Order: sequence, then C-alpha cells, then structure tokens
Amino acid sequence: MNIVKFIFVTIFFHLLLVATAQDEQQGMRYRGFSGGMMLHSGYLFGGTSSVQSTTGKLLGSQNMAGMPWGIGGCLRFHFGNHFRMGMEGHSTTLNYAETGSFFSLGWGGFLFDGYWTHHHWTFFGGGTIGGGRVQNLTLLESTPLDEIAENHSSYRTYGVMLITPFLGIEYAITPKIHLIAKADYLINVLHRQPDFVQGIRCYVGIVFQRYKH
Repeated sequence: MNIVKFIFVTIFFHLLLVATAQDEQQGMRYRGFSGGMMLHSGYLFGGTSSVQSTTGKLLGSQNMAGMPWGIGGCLRFHFGNHFRMGMEGHSTTLNYAETGSFFSLGWGGFLFDGYWTHHHWTFFGGGTIGGGRVQNLTLLESTPLDEIAENHSSYRTYGVMLITPFLGIEYAITPKIHLIAKADYLINVLHRQPDFVQGIRCYVGIVFQRYKH
C-alpha cells in the first residue's frame, strides 16, 4: 500500500499549491466557515498484536484486519475562493479476531485543503497534521462473563503523530447545508508500532456553511 500513500500525499500537496497560487492572484480574504459531523468505516489491515509472558515467551499473536467504525467532526475557515484551514478530530475502533480484541484510535489536528465549486458540487483535497493516542486490547482467549482474571491478554497504549491526506466531495442541498463524502489514509510518522493498522477510511456526513460573498 506504499503506492496508495504516495498517491494521497502527492495529490495533497499538489492541490494545496494550486489552491494557494490561485487565491494569491484573487486575494486571500476571509470568506466564512463550515463545520459538521461525519461517520466513517473502510478497511484497515497490516497490524500484528502479540502477547508475551513475563519471561519474554511468545504466548500468541493475532493479525489485525477488518472494517472499523467511528465518528468525528471538522471546523473549517474559508479564505479566498479555493483555500480552507481549520481542525478536525475523530475516533476509530476496529474489532479484530473473534475473542473480543479491539484497536481504538482517537486523533485530531489542523487541516488544510484546496476546493473548487461547480454548481451544487464542491471537490476538495488536502490533509490533516496532528496526533492521537492508540489503545489496543488483545485477548488470545474468549472472555466469559465472570470475575476471573484473563491469563493470555495484553493492553497497550501509546501516542502517535499523524499525517492524514484526504480527497472528497460535497453536494449543496441548500446554500447552508452540504452533504459530504471523503476518503483518507492515516500515516503514522513517529513511534511506529507493529500493531498500528493502515488502510483507507471512507466518511459520510453533513456540514453547515456560513459563507460571505
């Protein structure tokens, strides 16, 4: 999937450069803001979570893959006719294996994107730079409903720094209400761990816009 990362990052920087160049010619005055909520899913894979004993013996491992589910939102400020900046934050949870194991990532950061509008449609591309925190609970055995401690399990938590390029489209139901769909790719640039999953996530939601002409 390195080629997918390369494509997302290349498009991200290209669209930002084009949007900035066009708005430098037309003026970068403040044009309003937009924000809303989104649900997402997709397919994540590539992680491996292992459980070791206190002596370092490998007790077992699980491959991490599947469809995540999550929710989040964004707030964007519009400058000129093609440039937006703001912030976004999301929470993603992936249940993997069949024993109740799960991977959870809460993250957020500053977003930048370039956008172009044609009639009711707005096409955009950009990225978010920020960070978050991973929680990963690995259970090698099923957990019955009791009060007995689980033997073969592990819990890991760590921070990450992320670059998240994205591409998307919006449809204006009214001038102030837009439907939004986008896809992104999480790239962990620091503290890489074997249990950090990768893949494309797809979002759908609604955003509210207040635009100054």
